[in-house]
Amino acid sequence: MKFIPKLPWIYSLRPLNIGLLAITAWIVSPGLLFSPFFAAMLMLMVLGNLHNDLRDYRADSLNRPDSNPFQSKTNRRLGVLLLLAGLALWLVFLSMVDSNFRVLGLIAVALALWGYNSWIQYFPIVGNAWLAGTMALCLFLFMHPGYTQLPIKIWACSSVAAVHFARELIKSLQDQPGDAKYKRLKYSLPPIWLYRLLASASLLGVAALSYYFWLSFKSPVILGLGFLLPLPWVLFQKNYKWLSAELKATMLWGLFSLYMCYFFA
Repeated sequence: MKFIPKLPWIYSLRPLNIGLLAITAWIVSPGLLFSPFFAAMLMLMVLGNLHNDLRDYRADSLNRPDSNPFQSKTNRRLGVLLLLAGLALWLVFLSMVDSNFRVLGLIAVALALWGYNSWIQYFPIVGNAWLAGTMALCLFLFMHPGYTQLPIKIWACSSVAAVHFARELIKSLQDQPGDAKYKRLKYSLPPIWLYRLLASASLLGVAALSYYFWLSFKSPVILGLGFLLPLPWVLFQKNYKWLSAELKATMLWGLFSLYMCYFFA
């Protein structure tokens, strides 16, 4: 018996990701939460998720049954209408953003998400790296122009890219059955050991960067060494769903580390 029913439309909005986005904005500058820039970024995340589910409904039917609302043709038509309405609302928010740099950045994020969903996701590992870089760009836009310490900016954006890359790699392992059957992949899926190796290298890299910046600037980025904790599971855990959730929790550790950097600045 299932006590918590699956709600595909709620799942498609990725409420946890939206929550992480809101926490990030609050850490960087609480005022961002009530700005047109945050509204535009939030709308981009929602549109990107809807577009992704519209593109992947066949693969999701095997990878995560009952989680994608676009299994039915009627819902797919509704999804297209929601995308168009959301795009119009995003353009309204975009027109209200008072920073040309952030406007250009939001447009770049929009194109990056569209490109990923429409084409780049069919390149295994390359697509994972592309999406991780897009998330790092989002954080960079949040941090511009307020925070002035360049090392913290570099560390924060690198951490977001590395942890997202590691998690996207594990999610790809979790989704391999549906991806191999239903997605028009541009080449064969790489071996599992390569996914694990790259995910581990990403976490090691950001931990090493944290240690370097701590030695150079004595900043709280030493907390980045906490990214080493999931390494044994990344290397050996075979339950990819559990491992993906663990790496999602690691993102919370990254946000706590970022908060401490701002707190002690």
